[in-house]
Amino acid sequence: MSEYLKPTVIQSADLSEGVYAASGSTAGASGTVSKKGEEFWNDNNGQMKYDVTLTGITEHTHIKVTFHASEGFSNAWGGGAAVSKSGNDFIFDIWDASSNFEAVFQASTKSASVAQTVDVVKVK
Repeated sequence: MSEYLKPTVIQSADLSEGVYAASGSTAGASGTVSKKGEEFWNDNNGQMKYDVTLTGITEHTHIKVTFHASEGFSNAWGGGAAVSKSGNDFIFDIWDASSNFEAVFQASTKSASVAQTVDVVKVK
């Protein structure tokens, strides 16, 4: 058995955690959103569809795409993603990324909207 060596802690204000900083690298990754259409059954219930185009990603990788939306959306799906909601943001966790996909948002008002750009983060 090897001899146990107690770990040492080094504190320095000018060192960064490079391993963690690199894990969310988006170097050159971006996305644009264009509205494809909408379908409302009444004034308070419908769907809005958006085409999403991602650039700077490697296809078939794990990414997270964050949509910034206005009030009025309750749910979203598309792109083979598991989708979570945080405030008015919808985070699409996509394990097998494609540069183009459709995102559908369930809306409770016709004035709801999604920003024309999305945040893209590569997950390692």
